Amino acid sequence: MNEVKIVQTTTSELSHLISDSIKKELENFKLELSKSNFNEVILTREEACKLLSIDLTTLWSYTKKGKLPSRKIGNRVYYLKSEILEVLNS
Repeated sequence: MNEVKIVQTTTSELSHLISDSIKKELENFKLELSKSNFNEVILTREEACKLLSIDLTTLWSYTKKGKLPSRKIGNRVYYLKSEILEVLNS
């Protein structure tokens, strides 16, 4: 069970915590990308929709159902072109 703690903090402390969290996520994403092929093409949601000739709602549905793998950075979702092509060929 998760514990809820109420802690008083200043605006600058909160800003620092958020900044550190974002930096950590970006570093994790960078590490993940470095493990993959450097020639990999990363697509935004709009680019993935264009490649697949579908709309954003369909893309969201495919992602939610696990039919299409995605990568997240904060609130942004990205797709690897090779993974999209692999799904299409399977």
